[in-house]
Amino acid sequence: MEGISGVVDREDTTIGGRGYERARRLMTADVNAAAAGALEAGATHVLVNDAHANMRNLIVEDLDAGVEVIQGALKRGCMMEGLDESFAAVFFVGYHSRAGNPFGILNHTMWSGGFQNLLLNGEPAGEIAVNAAYAGQMGVPVALVTGDQTAADEAKELLGDVECAVVKEALGRYTAKLLHPSAGHERVRLAARLALERLTDLKPYVVETPATIGIEFTSSAMADVCSWIPTVETIGPRSVSFEFNDWRQGMGLMVALLWLAIHVATDMESVSGDSKHR
Repeated sequence: MEGISGVVDREDTTIGGRGYERARRLMTADVNAAAAGALEAGATHVLVNDAHANMRNLIVEDLDAGVEVIQGALKRGCMMEGLDESFAAVFFVGYHSRAGNPFGILNHTMWSGGFQNLLLNGEPAGEIAVNAAYAGQMGVPVALVTGDQTAADEAKELLGDVECAVVKEALGRYTAKLLHPSAGHERVRLAARLALERLTDLKPYVVETPATIGIEFTSSAMADVCSWIPTVETIGPRSVSFEFNDWRQGMGLMVALLWLAIHVATDMESVSGDSKHR
């Protein structure tokens, strides 16, 4: 949701926030625009995976007829749930740059409240990299990335000549120069169509396995509890890592660690009454 047209602040992306209901409508419109462009280019099936926060953000009744959607947060495949080898391409709609980017709108990796950094084979990685690698193992290329210019730059650096729709210009983590949403939607539609028209030029992003994911948490307690899981090793006071041979396995374990860390944070806050001393 952070990379959706017109979205700029946590109040837009947080359930119950002042801008959340408006942002849901904008998110649904961006998805419709991407689907429309794909269908114009000859796509025969569009499956959408709602992939922000609790993963129940899209207003399903406002999606275009014929678009299927997966909703709900407990997904082993996380943001890539539903993807398999039968798909020709994947679109990353509403994406953001990785944790630590100095300008990207609401930049983070997976969970800003708990994941300080994510490493893939020892190198900093964001959601674009992890999800592209998941798709790449299945032979599916990332054809489109939409968001601010920092997300587009990150995608192009990683994936090469991927099609991008820049719907806003990030000026800081909570500040952007916004297009009118209708103009953003039109950029998404045109980029989606062009992405599929030049699909033969795009190659899957393949990370050879065995591969290693490292997670630096914001709390040593999160890292400690997660290290209790077999195959997960402690590599620092707040950091763990694990090796995997299959991206389905790797994604599933990362999601399990995410949920475990969330529960550690939630339980400790309820016990101590003070989230500043985790």
